[in-house]
Amino acid sequence: MSEQKYYSIKNIKKLNSEYNILLGERSNGKSYSIKEEVLTNAYNENRQFGYLRRWREEIKSVKVEKYFMDMPIEKITKGEYNTISVYRSDIYFALDKDGKILRGKKIGSCFCLTGVAHYKSESYPYITDVIYEEFITNGGYLPHEVDNLMDLISTIARRRKVQVWLIGNTISRLCPYFDEWQLINVPKQKQGTIEQYIQNTSQTDEKGNPVKISIAVEYCENSGSNSKMFFGQKSKMITSGVWECDEYPHLNDDLSNYKVLYKILYEYSAFSFVINLLKDSEKRLFLYVYPYTGKTKIKRIVTEKFSKEKFTTLFLDALTYYDNIIIMLLKQEKVVFSDNLTGTEFYQIKKERSRY
Repeated sequence: MSEQKYYSIKNIKKLNSEYNILLGERSNGKSYSIKEEVLTNAYNENRQFGYLRRWREEIKSVKVEKYFMDMPIEKITKGEYNTISVYRSDIYFALDKDGKILRGKKIGSCFCLTGVAHYKSESYPYITDVIYEEFITNGGYLPHEVDNLMDLISTIARRRKVQVWLIGNTISRLCPYFDEWQLINVPKQKQGTIEQYIQNTSQTDEKGNPVKISIAVEYCENSGSNSKMFFGQKSKMITSGVWECDEYPHLNDDLSNYKVLYKILYEYSAFSFVINLLKDSEKRLFLYVYPYTGKTKIKRIVTEKFSKEKFTTLFLDALTYYDNIIIMLLKQEKVVFSDNLTGTEFYQIKKERSRY
C-alpha cells in the first residue's frame, strides 16, 4: 500500500508568481496547505487574505467557517484562539468558550465573483493573498468570468501586487482560464511538475520598466490516496489526480484494417483532433477521433483561427460530400475514440462550439 503524501506549496512558492494554479486529485492537501499558509501569515505578520468563490451562497458564514474547520487554529495562534468566525463577510480568529464565540482580530474577507460590481468602491489594503476555491467546474462558468476575476483582483490590489491561488480538482481541461491566459501546456503537463508563464502587460512600474505577470501552474503529484469509499472507473480520477473522463467506445481492430475515406483536423484553443471517416470490412461507415500530433498535413480544417485556406471553416460546414456524411454520423453518435479522455474532451468542445 502506498504511503499517503500531502501536498505542500513550498515548491511553487519559490517562483513568487502573482497567479498560482494548483491542479490535482481531491483531498490531497492543496486547500489545507494554502489555508495553513494564510492563517500563519495572518497571525504572525498581521497580513489578511481574501476567500473567493463563484456564487454568493458559497460564502455564507456557516460554509466559510466549515471550510476552516480542519485547521489547527490553537497551534497556529499559540493557544490564543481556537476557531474561525465569519461576520458580515469578514473573517476573524475567534475563541469558542462553551459555545460563546468571542471574535478576535480580523484576518480576511469573503468575495464572490457574481458580486464583483459591489466591491469596486471598497478598500482592502491589508490583503496580500486571494484563495479562489474550485475554479474548475463542470457546472458552467459565468459570462466573462475571467474578466470578472481580473476586475476583482484589481480592486483588491489597487497599485500593489498580491498573490492569487486558484485551486482546482482535475475535472476538465476545457477551462476559460487556461484558454484566455494562454496556458498552452496544461493539456499535456505531467503530474508532479510546475510550468511558469510570463504575461506582458501595457503597464510600467515606478522606474519605467515594463510590468510582467507570472503565472505558475502546478499539476500536483499523486498523493497515494488510500480512501476506502471510491470504486469503479471514477475512482482512478478521484484518487490519482488524472483528468476525469467518461467511458467511450474504441476501435475493435487495428486502424490499418479499416479504409480511411476522409480526414478533418478539428481545432479548438489548445486542443487538436483528427476526425477520420472510416469504412470497415462490411462497408459500414463510422468516425474515429484521436489527438492530432502534427505529423501529417490535413487539408480540411475546422478552427477558430483566421485562415484564407479554401477548405478551412469556423464550424463543421458541409463543404464536401464527405462533410455531409461526417455531420450525419456525429448526429447519430457513430463515433469511436483513441482513448476516453479524447472522447470526453471532444464532446465537451463539440457541445460548446458546434452547430450540430
